Amino acid sequence: MTGLLRFFRGWVKFRVTGGFPERFINLCAMRGFALWGARRSGETCTFYTCARSYAGMRACARGAGVRMKVMERGGLPFLLHRHRKRWGLVVGGVLCAALLAVSSCFLWKIEVVGNSRVDKEIILETLAQLGVKPGAYTDGIDVRSVERRMMMELEDLGWVAVNLQGSTAVVQVQERVLPPKILDKQQPCNVVAAQGGRIVEMRVYVGQSMVAKGDAVACGDILVSGVVEDADHDIHLVAARADITAQTDHTLQVELPLEQTVYDLQRLVRRYSLKIGSLEIPLWVGKPPRGQFRLERMYTPLRLFGKEFPLWVGKRQYLLLQERNVTLTLQQAAEKAEIRLRALEQERFAEAKILDCSKEEKVHKGIYRLAAAYTVEENIAVQAEIFGKTDEE
Repeated sequence: MTGLLRFFRGWVKFRVTGGFPERFINLCAMRGFALWGARRSGETCTFYTCARSYAGMRACARGAGVRMKVMERGGLPFLLHRHRKRWGLVVGGVLCAALLAVSSCFLWKIEVVGNSRVDKEIILETLAQLGVKPGAYTDGIDVRSVERRMMMELEDLGWVAVNLQGSTAVVQVQERVLPPKILDKQQPCNVVAAQGGRIVEMRVYVGQSMVAKGDAVACGDILVSGVVEDADHDIHLVAARADITAQTDHTLQVELPLEQTVYDLQRLVRRYSLKIGSLEIPLWVGKPPRGQFRLERMYTPLRLFGKEFPLWVGKRQYLLLQERNVTLTLQQAAEKAEIRLRALEQERFAEAKILDCSKEEKVHKGIYRLAAAYTVEENIAVQAEIFGKTDEE
């Protein structure tokens, strides 16, 4: 900040020779003239001072018997004086600064964070209806009112916070935690098997058991009936509930071609641009590079005095690639297939316990196949309406 103030006020680098430099420094301090960057080489001393202070230091120089000589000038006053006849440049700079200052009072960018189920476009559309949209005057946005209205308009949101940061609005949302989908406790239903297997454990909470531990069941079989008979032999319909663990068999398979095409990075080409709102101004001339490439875009907001302006510096990176055909060895194909198989295991058996796994590899017509047979323990109980379909359907 100090360097910026000195730039706006202008500075002078000068040297003093002869006389008593120490007395010169004391006289300047007594009269309130700031000096910095002092250096001494033999009988010559160099100093920096503000442009306005330099003329008043001549009296101090006479009192100390030293001679002053300007070595260098810098800062905004000297820059403007040097270009004083170029009024167009000065006027353009002033107008540009004024435009940036005025545009910083408006909203140009909206960021939504924290959403997963609720579509970002739906949130942005609702915000626009409430006046939070690009081009809106930031002082005219009632943040608390917008937050309350967002909660009323979007029932899936449990919490909303709108933070205005310069010309950017960061909207943080937290979605409601949805309860697991179950049938109405008053609605009669059975518990059926979602997967065929052999039952190893049963926990029946409501309903009449139709199978026992050790029984083999097929997909769709009724495990616990919602039709129960009381001591008076009266029939009642209830919502059956149970946790039933069974051993089930599954097969996963991964296929990988031995002949593959890979792309090697040859060189990197960068292109820059300026972005104002939705308008992007390229700072380069020409066409995109030829051949195979992967494009990466990134934007950095312009900040001045800690305040963000609606101006972004864009950078495009063209990663020029060269196509190359490679042939995987059996070991390389096996390693890659094993990685993919583990990912499939984590996805398919996230809530199951793997008891046994046997793998078989095979190469046929240039395709490497890795097949794995699993025996797992998992909960196969799902509710199904007595006169309808299962809740999973």
